[in-house]
Amino acid sequence: MRSRPKVSLYYSEKVATAGRPFTIELALVGKTVTPVDFIETKLVGTESVTVGEGKGQYSRSIEVLRWSAREAPGVIEPREYRYRYTFEIPEAASASYRGTRAWVTYAMSVHVSVPWWPDRSAQYTLPVVVPDAAAPEDRPVIRASADGPQPGKVYAEVSIDHDVLGPGGIIAGAVSVSNTAAHRVRRVVASLVARETIHSPELVSYVVDRHTVILVDGAPGEGEAVPFRMRLPEGVVRTFAARTFELEWNLTVRVVVAFAEDAIVVIPLSIVPGAPAALRPGGRYHPVGRDRFAQVWTSVAAKLGMTLDDDGRTLRMSSERASVIVRGTYDGKAYALRVELAWPTLGIDLHVTARSWADLVTAAWIPPSAKAREKLVIRAREPEQLAALFDAPLLDVLAAYTGVSMDDHHATLSLPVPGTNAAELEQACVSALGLLARVVRWPTLVPPPRTMSSALDAWREFARRTSGTLEVGSLSATDCSLGVDRFSIETFWIGTDQPLATVVTFPLDPPLDAYPGEDAVASSDAPLRLVSLTDEASTVYDAVRTVAPNLEVTRSRVSWRAPGAVPDPAVLLPSLELTARLVRALRHRATLGPYR
Repeated sequence: MRSRPKVSLYYSEKVATAGRPFTIELALVGKTVTPVDFIETKLVGTESVTVGEGKGQYSRSIEVLRWSAREAPGVIEPREYRYRYTFEIPEAASASYRGTRAWVTYAMSVHVSVPWWPDRSAQYTLPVVVPDAAAPEDRPVIRASADGPQPGKVYAEVSIDHDVLGPGGIIAGAVSVSNTAAHRVRRVVASLVARETIHSPELVSYVVDRHTVILVDGAPGEGEAVPFRMRLPEGVVRTFAARTFELEWNLTVRVVVAFAEDAIVVIPLSIVPGAPAALRPGGRYHPVGRDRFAQVWTSVAAKLGMTLDDDGRTLRMSSERASVIVRGTYDGKAYALRVELAWPTLGIDLHVTARSWADLVTAAWIPPSAKAREKLVIRAREPEQLAALFDAPLLDVLAAYTGVSMDDHHATLSLPVPGTNAAELEQACVSALGLLARVVRWPTLVPPPRTMSSALDAWREFARRTSGTLEVGSLSATDCSLGVDRFSIETFWIGTDQPLATVVTFPLDPPLDAYPGEDAVASSDAPLRLVSLTDEASTVYDAVRTVAPNLEVTRSRVSWRAPGAVPDPAVLLPSLELTARLVRALRHRATLGPYR
């Protein structure tokens, strides 16, 4: 009578290694004389994934490997038969894996076909591993929740010393949280997360392992670096990619925000079996938060040749009599850059501001730039003076700023750039330095008032003779000198072609002291009461009042004015010399007293 033989399958090793020969031995023990059609030994590798939830859940499997060996028909007698086979699993094959939503299995089967009798079948599982591959390059990594701090959003940066490690390895790093005033921060947590990402039949990802610690309970300091260390558990599955899915590890740092979107930073990790806990010395990682911001500003300062203030967020540069300052600002809601430019006073009554609805009904100069016409309002006394300073390229640069405010000697510009990225900060500084190169030439480009253009040479000669500075835009001379006495002559205007007055001012530096009967803390611009002048001083005072009836003397200055404009300031020299004598008399304290 026929009977099914007893089947046993023996492995040469406990596990098969991809890319290496593997030997199996099939043992058959016959009980009676039994004919067989064939004896087949087979290996099938399968990948299976499950996607969806509940009733919508479905699975899919694909065959990734097949090997078989078959013996010819024959007769099995009551004795033991042994068959030895050697095969090799491809080097690119995935290791055996049983996860939550994905599996990789390798199954051995033996089929003994007995004609006109029940066949003998047996199934076995073959564990497969892959050899330890060379670890990818291990390096410190820094990541952020966004491309720099954004207005009204919490911003996080995370830096770690390793992104490649083995089971049981330690990650050291730091996290910083910025813009904490924007929302209430509840806590900062860090998690080592394993995910199965399925690519087919659809792209979906599932968390299959998570190890979480709370780094900060509450809000950390603004931009403060909070160090941390985390250990990867022993026995975790390595990072790998199969045909239809992949197992990924990452470090996820989440800043939990009340009633707003959390700030999340994800750093991919490579888990390499057999790798040491640390592939290189640990503890060295990139700075984050304020420390990294300071490095950014220091590097930009060095590259562009600018001076960095002690606060680490202010860059400066000067060129001749002009200067530029780039400041990093934080108002509790947003990080931004403010550019401040200064240059010698132009004297053209310059006003540049952002356009508003009220400007639709007021007249202003029409600039030769479409962007500037849309965003800016530019005014001065005379359009010819504006045209000499503002060309289309300069106006396009100014229109790129979100906030613009300019006057005769100063500009404040704002950019919604956090200043935490070296490339962005450098670009902003290069733009600011380009503006500095333009404004430093403005005093030489601005034309004189058109009604006094013929007087320019006389004013220029007067400024040269008195070692003063000529303000061409208004035809004024400042920082002039007669001997040791400094003075200025300024032309004031009330509109185009309408000079109001010419004002002469001799500053008293240091200011005069208060006299008996005067308030010692009164403003230095309050009129000074003078009595008991010497005959010489009284004579000088009366002489100045003769040529300048509106003479005004305070503790900080002596000034008077002439109506309208002065075509040639040299005609004022006799009056100026008299005023200088009065200034010298006022400095002789023994001859001065209360004035009524």
